[in-house]
Amino acid sequence: MRIGLFGGTFDPVHNGHLSLADGARQLLKLDQVWWIPARLSPLRMERPGANPEDRAAMVELAIRDHPGFHLSRAELDRPSPSYTIDTVRQLRAERPDPNEEWFFLLGSDAAKGLSGWRRFDQLLQQVRFVVVPRPGEAAAPLPAGVQMIQLRTPGISASEIRRSVREGRSIEGLVPDPVRQYIEEHRLYR
Repeated sequence: MRIGLFGGTFDPVHNGHLSLADGARQLLKLDQVWWIPARLSPLRMERPGANPEDRAAMVELAIRDHPGFHLSRAELDRPSPSYTIDTVRQLRAERPDPNEEWFFLLGSDAAKGLSGWRRFDQLLQQVRFVVVPRPGEAAAPLPAGVQMIQLRTPGISASEIRRSVREGRSIEGLVPDPVRQYIEEHRLYR
């Protein structure tokens, strides 16, 4: 079994995230992609605009029609901050099959500070890091052992989506329709 782990704040989850996960799933021949919303990332200065449960609900709505995509609550059910090394150790302990291959998927924007992640050298022994370039962003040098794959993903930004909602502009086409409805119904990002 080949498992991709896709972590992030997903504030909100958007079509760029889905494109990255689906493209990586196909290119890397992943059997499953586990979406792992962070309760609170130790690397982000700003707090998420939506609470952890709302972000998890939006991820569930976004992935429900995608076979092989699953929501993991590994970081939501632990106290903050969530460090990737702890999450990977937890998930691998729950599934100790030595024949499974584990991949950690992330966009190039999130990969900029990889070498500064807690126990990054140990993480490289647990999972293969796979980076997807963000549209319009120059590729930064990556640490040894990190793979870059070429995928075309839409240039969508969660911060721009939040700004659009605050300003009353439409986010149709940027997020899956059930996510857009959830944002409207729960009056998020206002």
